[in-house]
Amino acid sequence: MVSGEFDLVFRMGQLQDSSLICRKLIDLPIMTLATEKYLSQYEKLTHPKDLKNHQCITGSVKHWSFSNKIDPAIKVDIAIEGQFQCKNGRAMLISALADNGIVRVPKLYCEQEVKNKDLISVFDEWEIPDTPLYMVYVQNKFMPNKLKVFIEFVVNNFNRYL
Repeated sequence: MVSGEFDLVFRMGQLQDSSLICRKLIDLPIMTLATEKYLSQYEKLTHPKDLKNHQCITGSVKHWSFSNKIDPAIKVDIAIEGQFQCKNGRAMLISALADNGIVRVPKLYCEQEVKNKDLISVFDEWEIPDTPLYMVYVQNKFMPNKLKVFIEFVVNNFNRYL
């Protein structure tokens, strides 16, 4: 961004400290999902450590953190491996729909697939903490007016479109 290729980007997850302006827009619920066909080939997963015996479809996050729904003080961090890795949530979702493994994606990406039961939740008692979504841009006194207007529009209206 600093190189001048983009005026503004949207980023999920924790951000590194930088000279950029980071405006938090929302915390996105995250789901751990797979197809029934994929899951039927294995014993039922009951604990996040069971993921070590599965193909996980991963992006840039190589450790998945879970908390217990019954006792949120119980937390587990698991190193994830898989044959399919990419940084495109839609491609990861398509791979999971093709019975290639277990995926972790924002609920926003998969609401219809979950509603249609094309993908099902892997765990009953474990969940992934919500992931923040940020709007990130460079602050400078020469910012184009249309960018200022767009930023203000997003800040004021983002939640209406979810």
